[in-house]
Amino acid sequence: MVPFLAQGHLGQLLHLSRLISSYNVPVHYVSTTTHIRHASSRHQGRDLLAYNNIHVHEFQIPDYYSPSPNPNAPCKFPSQLQPAFEASIHLREPVYKLLKSLSTTAPRIIIIHDYLMGSVVQDFVYLPNAETYIFQSTSAFFTFSYY
Repeated sequence: MVPFLAQGHLGQLLHLSRLISSYNVPVHYVSTTTHIRHASSRHQGRDLLAYNNIHVHEFQIPDYYSPSPNPNAPCKFPSQLQPAFEASIHLREPVYKLLKSLSTTAPRIIIIHDYLMGSVVQDFVYLPNAETYIFQSTSAFFTFSYY
């Protein structure tokens, strides 16, 4: 699981991780140390370490400033997330190293990633037993109303 570095994205993939792990399928959840702490603390009182099949991988990225949202901005693009977009590229190398390591022991690797994290997981193509699926975290209603 490779969620985008925003709370709403982290939580949804944590819930999906719990669901998948309940079928005795090992799940590797990847994010930054800070974002994993935030997501874990908001994960409805459940301790992620209590799940034997969920393996959390915390990676460091450079600090970045995240401005508050501006509801009065003329452009409705959530520009407060731009620093997270830029910082997330620092996850590309450690995520690939993790995938490469997992590919030596796992017969098949399924990567579920947030649609905003495609650049982080793009190197999966170099692994013969890996495939990727995009997790769309926005609702159909939001997407329809946005367009």
